[in-house]
Amino acid sequence: MDNERIRGFEPDDDRVFAQDKQITLLKAQQELRFLLDRGYPQKSAMTFVGNHHQLTSRQSLAVMRCTAPTESLRFRENKRLEPADLAGQTLYIDGFNQIITLEVALSGGVLLKGQDGCIRDLAELRGTYRLIPRTETAIEIIRAICTRLGLSRVVILLDEPVSNSGRLKTKLYDRDWPVPVDVKILRNPDAELKTLPCVATSDSVVLDGCTSWFNMIIYAMKVCSEFRGLPERIVWLDR
Repeated sequence: MDNERIRGFEPDDDRVFAQDKQITLLKAQQELRFLLDRGYPQKSAMTFVGNHHQLTSRQSLAVMRCTAPTESLRFRENKRLEPADLAGQTLYIDGFNQIITLEVALSGGVLLKGQDGCIRDLAELRGTYRLIPRTETAIEIIRAICTRLGLSRVVILLDEPVSNSGRLKTKLYDRDWPVPVDVKILRNPDAELKTLPCVATSDSVVLDGCTSWFNMIIYAMKVCSEFRGLPERIVWLDR
């Protein structure tokens, strides 16, 4: 398949994330959470669990991205905002994090729903981002969400080291936004996002550090018509 067209999808995904693999993935997740709750480092714990269940690297990545210590999950839940809480507020959006996940959802790639309720992807672009046809729709969804939420301002933070961040910034400004929008390209946007309230992200490090956060992707899937009948590939690791 064309990985540019179907972002976040690899040819073997239908097999390694098939329904009959779900029980194994959930068992692995429970064991990983057990170890994390007892202070084991995430990567070494995931290596141990992955080897035990003979997971592929992509299955291991999915389990790791969807699992967190019990205390972190409680902490995140206590900081989660409802849509009504954002009226009149500034929403700070983790740009690449949210836009890429929307692109994956729109193009039928693999999505993950984690224990904290966040939707994540397996795109792993690692700084090699390129705009695709779905980018336009992803931006339009964000614009529609800003209209629905009654925000006073939107700030979208992009990673400077990621390729085409400048082109994406231009594309974001090429819209008639319902509220003032500021697009910032920063060397390390996570460092700023971790200090802010009203953050739209699924990045675990940012979620643990920010003052409050909004589950924008879940909200988009509930209210945006573009997601009717989508997505086809969700790996449910939210137990």
